[in-house]
Amino acid sequence: MHGWTGALALARPGSGDTPDAHRHAFDQEWQTASGRRRRPYRRMARQTADAAQADITDWLANSITNPGSAPAEFIASAGDAISAAVFDALPAALGHDNNRTARARLAANHLFCSSLAECARTMQQIQDELDQAIEEITTALLAYCIGRRQITIPVPVAKAVAAAAAKTVSKLAGNLPVTRHFNDLLQALRVLAILACPAPDRHEAVIRYALAPLGEPIVSNAIQDKLKSAMPTWAA
Repeated sequence: MHGWTGALALARPGSGDTPDAHRHAFDQEWQTASGRRRRPYRRMARQTADAAQADITDWLANSITNPGSAPAEFIASAGDAISAAVFDALPAALGHDNNRTARARLAANHLFCSSLAECARTMQQIQDELDQAIEEITTALLAYCIGRRQITIPVPVAKAVAAAAAKTVSKLAGNLPVTRHFNDLLQALRVLAILACPAPDRHEAVIRYALAPLGEPIVSNAIQDKLKSAMPTWAA
């Protein structure tokens, strides 16, 4: 599993260095990497991925010590459930090749983190399509109502009203329990993909669909800026 269980263990109180110590060390590594003449961006990408994982570990640690907040527990449960399902499916899929060497080769080839990243990508696509549908429906309803009542209003005003209504509907939908659970699971998949990946800086799907969408308070804005500098195409 490449370390997500280890990362969760490190998040326990008193299990590692302070966040300030992490950031100071990674800042120094970034400066060293950016000053190298040979393949500086490769080194910068690796350092940024390491720093992002440290940010995630710090966020998990804070969530553990913060009453009423339990993302670490949910992420651990999600990781256990998904990994168990994946590994249970491997014997039948591998057949005669089901052995430790074959499974290790699949893990090294990013099987588990690829599955998590693609799940996150699909969930984000569903969410984007839902947001677009809400906006289109609201705009259509407003246009219909205005047309039936023969009310003449400027187009910019109509668009502004439609956008405001769509935003409110989206906000109300986001407060529903099912939507919150959806967002919690999407967040868990992204975190697990990053922590499970053996080399995030070399795995486009993990950067594009898991790390890049994460911002404050999980991954700092400073790390996201470095990510865009080191991997501009993947982090776009």
